[in-house]
Amino acid sequence: MKGNQFYIVFGIVSAVLLGAAGFYCYQGYNSYNEAGGEFNTRRTALKRLKRSKPYPNEENLGEIAKQVKDYDGKIQQLFNNLDRFQQPLNSNIDDRQFPQILKAKIEAFKVLAKKKGLKITEEKEFYMAMDAYRTTPPDIKAVPLLDYQLGAIEYLLNVLVEAGVSELINLDRELLPEERAEGGKPGEDAAIDSSAVTAKYPVSLTFETKHPAFVKLVNQITNDDKYFFILRALRVDNSSKDGLVKGEGEDGGNAPRYVNAAGVEAPQDLINKIPPDLDVPGQVDWMRENGGFELQSSDARILLGSEKLRVFMVIDLVRFADASAKASGKENMKKGQMPKN
Repeated sequence: MKGNQFYIVFGIVSAVLLGAAGFYCYQGYNSYNEAGGEFNTRRTALKRLKRSKPYPNEENLGEIAKQVKDYDGKIQQLFNNLDRFQQPLNSNIDDRQFPQILKAKIEAFKVLAKKKGLKITEEKEFYMAMDAYRTTPPDIKAVPLLDYQLGAIEYLLNVLVEAGVSELINLDRELLPEERAEGGKPGEDAAIDSSAVTAKYPVSLTFETKHPAFVKLVNQITNDDKYFFILRALRVDNSSKDGLVKGEGEDGGNAPRYVNAAGVEAPQDLINKIPPDLDVPGQVDWMRENGGFELQSSDARILLGSEKLRVFMVIDLVRFADASAKASGKENMKKGQMPKN
């Protein structure tokens, strides 16, 4: 009996072990099939890729080439539009000719200034900010850009004259890269940023004028279609800090007119009562509060002021690189022309 029990227990344990072994074998077989299936899928994909023509194909290359061509065309169009703001460089000027050209332009401007009533401070020393070339010719490499800058300065000065500026106090310019070198000796090669799309040549001016001429000048500079100017810095000092005193006009006897809604002018006695410590806007407010009188629009000059203005401005003369050279990556620029890459 005991022997039969042993065989029964042994049989049960064996059955359980065989069942567990079968289960694990089944699970392993499924994993094997899945791994084998994935391997076959990847092998098939690899064979297909090996047989296929790699990207980009001709159609994709054609589309990319078209987009690049369209982009280059738009860049070229932009540079062509900007080209109208800059005069071409003259590479035919000899370095020995430049001092004579400079002197002729200076004399012509002095004649124009005298004719239009523009005073030049220290006129005998005035040399259009190019004093270094009174007797010494510039380096041949700097001549084309110097001539370009000289033309722009002459143009700016003529704009000043035509706008009605009363006095030119100072004119200065920043040296061109071709003029700058270690030790300050003209003629040596100066470090130039060949990656620049634009080059800026600053010119500073100090002058006296009145408000209308100042407005005309700024409008001309910022909207010019011959040169591309950028008004980088501006400082304006008014000769009168407090405006006109009540009852005074530009000539001392042309008093401002205040009128109420009925068109009746304010009596002089009321105007005389305006507190003397008020500025011009304060005077206008006081008259409005004491009788409803308004300053006539014809007297707007009282508010704006007709005093002299002392103006200091820095103007950047901007020159653009050549678009074709930028697009092709060439750096073989013409003699004296702005660096391109």
